[in-house]
Amino acid sequence: MIERKLARPDDSTRRGMPHAPTARDEDKAEEIGPPVVDACNALQPEWRATLIRFHDRLMFATDAHKAHRWSNYARIVDRWRGILGQLPPEVAQDIADKNAQRLYGR
Repeated sequence: MIERKLARPDDSTRRGMPHAPTARDEDKAEEIGPPVVDACNALQPEWRATLIRFHDRLMFATDAHKAHRWSNYARIVDRWRGILGQLPPEVAQDIADKNAQRLYGR
């Protein structure tokens, strides 16, 4: 399911990343798929394979466009640094900033 969603270049959603829905929302959990990391913050194998396969289509970004979201910014960035740190360095670099540089011409 993860790869099917990422394979569509027009699908810019971040379903399943990085927070899993609560157990109370099982319908939503089924729709968005498995979480990126397990309870120990280890990258799930399915997500690892997908991030590697589609590394040239993904970019790191946050939704810190509203003032109240800045209070969680450092935690979100730290969490993604931990996720990217579990990938091959060239894959992590593409997702972290090289794809954005390519897209935005920097």
